[in-house]
Amino acid sequence: MTPLTQFEMNDGIRHRLGLSTALEAGIAAGNPQKYGGVGYPHPNQPNPTNVRLREVVRDTISDLNIKCNIGGRNEPLSASVEAQTADGPLRIDLATAFTPRDSQVNSIARCWWNDGSQNTVLIPTDFRQLDHYLVDFYSYAPSTPQYFWTDGYILWVSPAPSVAGTLYVLAGMALFAPATDNDTIRQLPADLYPVVMDGAALRICADQPDNRIMNERAAILGPMYQQGVIDMKFTMSNMTSQFQPRYVVTDQYRIPRGYR
Repeated sequence: MTPLTQFEMNDGIRHRLGLSTALEAGIAAGNPQKYGGVGYPHPNQPNPTNVRLREVVRDTISDLNIKCNIGGRNEPLSASVEAQTADGPLRIDLATAFTPRDSQVNSIARCWWNDGSQNTVLIPTDFRQLDHYLVDFYSYAPSTPQYFWTDGYILWVSPAPSVAGTLYVLAGMALFAPATDNDTIRQLPADLYPVVMDGAALRICADQPDNRIMNERAAILGPMYQQGVIDMKFTMSNMTSQFQPRYVVTDQYRIPRGYR
C-alpha cells in the first residue's frame, strides 16, 4: 500500500459512507475525468463536499495526535544560540525555535550541543529529579551545556552556553494534515491511512444524527476506529521507543554524574 493523497482519501471516505464517486460515474459514462476524476463527489451525491472532507481529515489527525501521543518520526532539528551571560538554565520555546519544519515538535529524544569545534551530548533529566537532589541549577554560571529537560512546551538546557553555538535535537514530530489535495500525511505509515479514513467517515456520520443510514454506518465505523486508534498507538510508539528516554518509578533513581 502506498501513502494516499487527500483526493484519494476523499474517495475512500465516500466508499465508507456507501457513496459513489466522480471517478466511478465518469468510468460508467466512458470518460473517467468527465466529473472531475479521483477525489470529487458523484454528480448525484454532492455531499459531503471536498471542503468538509478536508476538515474531518484534519480533525481526525488532531484527535489521533492526542489519543495516540504520537511522535510519528524522529527528525533532527537545530537552532542557533547566542552566548549567555546570566546564571541559570537556557529557556527555549519549542513552538518557535526549531524551523523550518512541516509538523510540530511532540517530544525530544536526544539533545546535543556544538560550539563550533566539538559536540557535547546532553544528559536527559527533569524537574522532579533535579528537585529531589536539591540541584540549584538556577545558580549555575554559563558554561558548556550538560543537561536538558522539557516542561510543557519549553526545552531547558543547563548550564546555559557561555559561547555561541548550535543546539541540535532529535525531535518526535506529530502528524500534520495534508497541506493540499495532492499532499499526503507524510509522517504516517501507509497501512495506517485506513484509520484516518474511518475516523473522518465517522465524523461525517455525526453531521447527520437523524439519518438512519448514517447511524448504521456509524455503528460499523465506531468499533473499527477504536481498534484503529489502539493499533496506531502501539505502532507509532514502537517506532521511536528506542530513542526516547524513559523514567521509571522505582527506588533506584537515575542520578547524572556530578549530582551524586
